[in-house]
Amino acid sequence: MSYTLFIDESGNISKNNGERYFCIGGYLIEKGNKNHAYKMKKIVSNVQKNREKYFNINARKNNKNEVKFSNLNVDGKNYVYENFQKLKGTYVSIVVDKFNCTRLTNHKYNDYYNYLVYLLVKYVFDIRKYAKGYDFKELKIIYDNRSMKIEANNNLQVYLLKKLKIERKHNKFNCNFNIKEADSKVNYGVMISDFIAGLCWARYNYGIQKYGNSIEIDYLSKFPYKDFAKEIHCKEIEKKVLTHL
Repeated sequence: MSYTLFIDESGNISKNNGERYFCIGGYLIEKGNKNHAYKMKKIVSNVQKNREKYFNINARKNNKNEVKFSNLNVDGKNYVYENFQKLKGTYVSIVVDKFNCTRLTNHKYNDYYNYLVYLLVKYVFDIRKYAKGYDFKELKIIYDNRSMKIEANNNLQVYLLKKLKIERKHNKFNCNFNIKEADSKVNYGVMISDFIAGLCWARYNYGIQKYGNSIEIDYLSKFPYKDFAKEIHCKEIEKKVLTHL
């Protein structure tokens, strides 16, 4: 069995933008599952046909036509999320409390991002046992080439091989890791992950919203786990984390 994980981010990875939480959202499917593509084509078409109803004021004012989380109003987002219930896939996310891992946010962007994706993959497949084992054939990770300000796939493929196969003494992943970029304007899987990341970002930074309440994230990881959402800055946790980068 092989799997494809589409990922996108929401929020600012920097600690200085005033937002506490940064999110990476994902849509996980078995390889060959085209269900989402057919349904997303219809969703996108209907949203674009009802531009005045579904796009927010800023998007309409600036002639933005892309169907993405930041361009839609409450009605548009609700329409999209209601239709997401028809998709055959798994919603995943990692939410980062930047206030409680400031040393990590000071790290180079590539290292920081690699580590978060590694944690997400580890959480879904290792801790939560999504695949019921480690001997699946391939994990393909497809990300939005416009939102991730990283170089050469941020060496994510090499990093995952190192952390999940080479350095592990037990429960080694036997799969190949295939990292590719895509344009969310035309890649429906990345488009879905944009909405999942946006929903998690909004929920954790601003509370329950007027949209997306029917959506449950199947696999939601919080980082740092022990001090997530606490009103402290746990230096010992940060020191332990940095030794694994």
